[in-house]
Amino acid sequence: MGSTNSYQPMVEITRNARLESLHRGAVAVVDARGKLVASLGNPKQPAYLRSAAKPFQALALICSGAADAFGVTEEELALICGSHSGEACHIAIMESLLRRTGLRAEQLHCGIHPPFDAQARRTLVESGITPTVLHNNCSGKHAAMLATSKHLGLTLEDYADPEHGVQTAIQGILAFLAGLEPHEIEIGVDGCAVPAFYVPLRSFSLAMARLAAAGEGTDEVRQEDEALEDALYDEEDEVDGTEGGGTGRAETATGGALDGETDESLPVSLPDGLARVWRAMISHPVIFGGSRGRLDTDLMRVAAEHGVPLVAKSGAEGVYAMAVVSDGEAYGITIKIEDGAERARNSAAIEVLRQLDLLPEEAIDLLSGYHQPVILTRRDEAVGEVNPIFRLNRGLPA
Repeated sequence: MGSTNSYQPMVEITRNARLESLHRGAVAVVDARGKLVASLGNPKQPAYLRSAAKPFQALALICSGAADAFGVTEEELALICGSHSGEACHIAIMESLLRRTGLRAEQLHCGIHPPFDAQARRTLVESGITPTVLHNNCSGKHAAMLATSKHLGLTLEDYADPEHGVQTAIQGILAFLAGLEPHEIEIGVDGCAVPAFYVPLRSFSLAMARLAAAGEGTDEVRQEDEALEDALYDEEDEVDGTEGGGTGRAETATGGALDGETDESLPVSLPDGLARVWRAMISHPVIFGGSRGRLDTDLMRVAAEHGVPLVAKSGAEGVYAMAVVSDGEAYGITIKIEDGAERARNSAAIEVLRQLDLLPEEAIDLLSGYHQPVILTRRDEAVGEVNPIFRLNRGLPA
């Protein structure tokens, strides 16, 4: 995936005081003006963002006007931005979202997996209930993509196709916020069948910093909506305004501006869209993740308890992204663990915040189960530890 110098040792696992495993990774910390604040390894190393991209995928729903047209609630938006645990509260919100948008579960292309939450899984088994697409952690994102397609009069059955108008709009929005051109973002296929974005860590950290800046009103996001529109589609893109029967390109019949040929502003501006995503995530961490054993949720709750504005989003295969405001400055952080280990990713995320003094020590202590978890036997005897061993480079890479 990267050169041997792209990743550096980050987290070690010991057993009976002996090194058992070593996980390597890379980190990029960027402010909202694009300055590299800290790093480890190669901050330009690209990685598939996987579910870490969900808050930005939600922007198409908001900025197209679809969220307002369907009356999507803040709780529903939190579910759309997150990777929910499949608990009863999450299923209820998913059902509400489908009713609100006039969609059906069978229209979602995300596939089926058991709930992330162990108790929710046991409840299903004991009740003899088979998991459905609503238990998929990506079901909210898929419902949002379908709702946006419906609002814009685009085809619904192929909404997951990379060439579909909703997907190209999402790619354009993400590229704009990450300081890239859309063609600079490589596209793969995520586990839920929609596009997965292959983006340099530093670039995605810029997008995360801009999310924090808009969310907390630090005013670093000043771009005009027209600049975003120009970034979304090439001039030769055709617009088809037929109801539900277009080519998959965004159209302007609704007054929306997901098309580069219109001079109209977006129904909801990009800064406003980012602020709404921020508020939804920061206000509903349990809906965004889950009530038990989810770092995203626990980190945001602990940060809020200590007065730190912070949102966090995990991605599969060792990706973790955070957006935080400290002393009036917005920062974006992206981590990639080379071998995809979740325990190394979690430990590294807390350690980055500790080294940058973005969380107080008492908050770090409350998150010790993620930061430096103890390795236990099946009889709950302590036999080892997970320990971060890296030191961030400040400023330019060493």
